[in-house]
Amino acid sequence: MYRTSFNFRTFGRSDEWKNNVLRNSAQRVFNIADLKPGNHKLTIYMIDPGVILNHIFIDLGVDQPFYGSLAPTYHSPKSVKNN
Repeated sequence: MYRTSFNFRTFGRSDEWKNNVLRNSAQRVFNIADLKPGNHKLTIYMIDPGVILNHIFIDLGVDQPFYGSLAPTYHSPKSVKNN
């Protein structure tokens, strides 16, 4: 199992901060060089309530074609009450 967390903090008005503002998003890249063939599970946990996950792109390498965008999946926890 491989676990990691991403830090999106920037300092001052750095080039990364400027690019994030122009793009209206922050991006992180995570590479796993020794990923074995087979089934895998990606689990995402909310840590900061102000962060919105908008897009995940999984690059399977040059041998595997990209299938395009997937339909969005929405999950609403049972603890959330609709008014």
